[in-house]
Amino acid sequence: MEQNKIRTYLLYAIGEIALVMIGILLALQINNWNEARKETDREVSYLIRLNENLADDGIKMDGRINFFGQIQDYGTVAMAYLEGSSSAEKTEWDILLALFQSSQIWPLILSNSTYDELKSAGELSLIRNEDLRAKLANYYGENNTQYENTVGILPEYRQAIRGKIPLYIQDIIWERCHQISELDWQVLLNCESGLSEAEITPVLEKIVQEEKILEYLRFWMSNLTVGIDIIQNQKILGEEAFHLVNRELEELN
Repeated sequence: MEQNKIRTYLLYAIGEIALVMIGILLALQINNWNEARKETDREVSYLIRLNENLADDGIKMDGRINFFGQIQDYGTVAMAYLEGSSSAEKTEWDILLALFQSSQIWPLILSNSTYDELKSAGELSLIRNEDLRAKLANYYGENNTQYENTVGILPEYRQAIRGKIPLYIQDIIWERCHQISELDWQVLLNCESGLSEAEITPVLEKIVQEEKILEYLRFWMSNLTVGIDIIQNQKILGEEAFHLVNRELEELN
């Protein structure tokens, strides 16, 4: 009888312990699942924001490529004049406008707030796709630096040419030949000045006499060629990262 009671008690005790252990394991499993779900939710939130940043960057880069292409066209006209081979089809105003417009700049600032937040919070590991992490590191790192060292600089040509053109003529160009939207979107326009040759000719003569201006313009045009290539490569990197982000979102949702 005593032995049966002890055996029954032991079985009961073992059953109780087993139930407690099962409960603990289930609680741990649920907790792990909840933590994993939270991490996934945070990853999705970051991916959505990265998606928005990359899409915004793509629009910015398209605008810069077109804009810098326009500057190159103006620069071609300006260099032809400074080198003594100006086309007869171009008026003096066309040449003066080209000399000024080829000094325009439009900085490209990538939308990197989400990536910077991931880095500063030490949460890059939330992005589980290693290929995507590598693409983002390249996109926001080395390639961006290459841009800053080419078309991201303030060219010496800009200061040199604008120092030679009277301010009232520059005001006419800003008013009639340049547009900017509320979103900082720049557009360069062909326009008429209303100025006489007597006003334009002396300005062009002074510009031609300054040899450094041609040197500065050549260097700026060279930088533009390299810079546009860099932006185009940057755009490709951004598109690749954008598609990877979308693929991750589809798999996680």
